[in-house]
Amino acid sequence: MVAVVDTGASINLLAAEEHCRMSPTPELTKANVKVYAYGQRTPLALRGMFQTIITHGSQSTSAKVYVTEGGTGMLLGCKAAEELGIVTFALSIHQESVTELVSRYEGVFNGIGCLRGREIKLHIDHTVQLVALRHQRVAFHLRPQVRKIAVRPTSHRQAQLPT
Repeated sequence: MVAVVDTGASINLLAAEEHCRMSPTPELTKANVKVYAYGQRTPLALRGMFQTIITHGSQSTSAKVYVTEGGTGMLLGCKAAEELGIVTFALSIHQESVTELVSRYEGVFNGIGCLRGREIKLHIDHTVQLVALRHQRVAFHLRPQVRKIAVRPTSHRQAQLPT
């Protein structure tokens, strides 16, 4: 299958008619994302998505392909094209997704922000003049949650919340 490489695309797209021509036809799963064409405000109509192995020459990569209602052919996104060696970037920066970061640093995103089991050194610049900051107001919809945190026992923490 011939694909158009789009280095500005973050996903791989396949037209529904091309998907029907594939043998065997991959089974689609529900796509829980909204896909927008460049500069458009309305999302593309998606039939679903499937996971597949895309091969170019001797290189292969596993990628998600989203099937769209309209259009023709296949659009190969930037990540897949780079992994296949079709395009290279001189100053390539790998940008991790939010889910990758949350799964890698899972302990940081749980609880109320206490650092347990580690001793840290705070580097304090004593030449900086102290400034009193204005009280940060708490939004009305967050006040019940803040009250719960403020009245929670502090035996497991070193510092207490201000009263």
